[in-house]
Amino acid sequence: RLGRQNDTLKAALTLTAEMEAIGGNTLTELGRQRERIEGTIGKTRDTSDEMTRVRKLLNILGRRAVMNKILIVGIILILILVIFLVVYFKWVKPNLSSSSSSDPAPGPTPPSPVTNSTQAPEFRALGVVLRQVVGGARLRGLPPQ
Repeated sequence: RLGRQNDTLKAALTLTAEMEAIGGNTLTELGRQRERIEGTIGKTRDTSDEMTRVRKLLNILGRRAVMNKILIVGIILILILVIFLVVYFKWVKPNLSSSSSSDPAPGPTPPSPVTNSTQAPEFRALGVVLRQVVGGARLRGLPPQ
């Protein structure tokens, strides 16, 4: 009976040693996995910080793009207004005042609005641009407008 108990104790000691080795290996593996997880958490935090920074930059770029579009539309509207004002004061208003004139006698023909050298500098510059546009249309074979 004592021999059997000795054998049982030896088997229990062997089993305990095996379990201790398995526990040690498991502990080592868990340590490695913990290091990996901690590294992943650090990378995730860094990525999150970078994403926040990128999101802020994209918001700034989006606002700038909208402001640029608004500015461009504003400039286009101002240019269209200036063109209409120039057309009105150079061609429409003189025609209205000459048609309401009580003098039926035809006078000398006024010089072409584009080539009048006594015009204000802004209108002369516009005339140069108009001549270039009309000349460019002729060069492309388009009828002048």
